[in-house]
Amino acid sequence: MVNIVNKTLSIKRQEIEENIREQKAIRQRKQVIQSIIDVQKSIQQLNELDDAINLSKIDIKNLRRVFEKRLTTAFINAYRESNMSLLADSLKGLASISLQTIAEQTFANEIVRPYMEKTVHNALVQSINISLAFDKTLDFIRTECKAMLYVVERINRECGSQFDFVVNSIFPELTQHLEQSSDILFFVGDPDIFHERYTYWLKFLEQLQSILSKISEQNLKKSKTYLEFSSRWDLVVYYQIRFQEISNSIENIIVKQPFLLNEEKNSLFKTLITSTIFQSIDRCWQTNVFLEPLSHRFWKLTLQCIVRFRVWIETFNIKTTDTKFLLNLYVDLQTFSNEVNKFFHSIILGQRLTSIISLSPNITTELTNILNETLSSLTDQCRTNLKNLVIEQLIERCNETLHSIQ
Repeated sequence: MVNIVNKTLSIKRQEIEENIREQKAIRQRKQVIQSIIDVQKSIQQLNELDDAINLSKIDIKNLRRVFEKRLTTAFINAYRESNMSLLADSLKGLASISLQTIAEQTFANEIVRPYMEKTVHNALVQSINISLAFDKTLDFIRTECKAMLYVVERINRECGSQFDFVVNSIFPELTQHLEQSSDILFFVGDPDIFHERYTYWLKFLEQLQSILSKISEQNLKKSKTYLEFSSRWDLVVYYQIRFQEISNSIENIIVKQPFLLNEEKNSLFKTLITSTIFQSIDRCWQTNVFLEPLSHRFWKLTLQCIVRFRVWIETFNIKTTDTKFLLNLYVDLQTFSNEVNKFFHSIILGQRLTSIISLSPNITTELTNILNETLSSLTDQCRTNLKNLVIEQLIERCNETLHSIQ
């Protein structure tokens, strides 16, 4: 009997507590709605005031601050309690008196900043792990902000407001923490680390844009925070370092070991210089070197490698090197042309420039024509020159033999 009474009392107590929670939520929503009504009435009354009334006696700024405080407090509380109905009413009220920027800044201060300090900042301080920082930010948007962003999208559509909490609240806090947590985040002196971090940045942007609406994506790319943060990645210096690495590898062979045969087993090329030129082109497009924003520069460097090869061969004369090297180089040039063409279609067009080609399909034809023209000047002209040099060397040897007999 006692157990039945206790069970009945427990059920009644739960019902009472649930009713209290519902009444509290209703009161909160009524307060927000009343705030909206008060705002609208106040604005209407101010608009209807006769010119004879002394407007200086009306503290409009103070009135606005009162409504601002009430609505932003309701908005933050609604977010924390996952009360989407109250949150929607709060946003409508804020939008009705043009307090969108205030709402975004309040959300940044009250919600985003504490999260960044707790998770993102710690990840950066411990190891400058921007990949983890980006992942944490995306998780925050996808999970903790998901319901709110859905409501915001509806409010923007229904009320014509322009709330954008990802672009104006979350993104600025993220970049600020990234910049404050490390002085060497953008350091380009170590190109491998710079490449890794910049690649994480590009990947983050791609994932972030997949979450955003088209309008938010446009807002992001136009925002001052985005433009300033993006400009701090010194891609020009990064490319100059890579250019020096790649060009020096070619020049070192030309200066120190120009006429060596390739001793590497199973190599496609018989001469060391041809192998080096091809490896230099390959390096331009390796995943740990290539960056899409520098596509045009690495493409130009690819062509420069081929041209440098041709210019070097054009300096040959009958006394330059022996016939064996010339014959091997003659064979290599055709192999080189074939392999570069394969590499161009499978790697450069097939993997590295796919996004660019999708925007401008005609670029495939243009790049192909440029490459064919550059290779043609190498294979046709230089092979002819090499053949003539070999013939001249053979004639000279014959003459020397005849002279020795006489």
